[in-house]
Amino acid sequence: MSWKITKEMLGAGWHTLRGTWDGGTGRAELTCDGRTLATATIRSLPPFGLSYLHLQTLAEGLDAKGTYFRSFRAVGTPPREAALCF
Repeated sequence: MSWKITKEMLGAGWHTLRGTWDGGTGRAELTCDGRTLATATIRSLPPFGLSYLHLQTLAEGLDAKGTYFRSFRAVGTPPREAALCF
């Protein structure tokens, strides 16, 4: 599953991004400050839940300012339901 997030979607300043998934329904959602940015359906949830998160800048050239993530936190009862806040 992959979501492309642009600066136009986020705007300036600090934001709370939240990725949630439900192994029972196969629904995944990405929100920013409570506003839905993207949804997806997980066809096959791994038996022990999701194993990694890959974050990548979409800068086409030198990204002098970079991207800063202040913190990550996982909540829920993996592998069936969980959320990752970053």
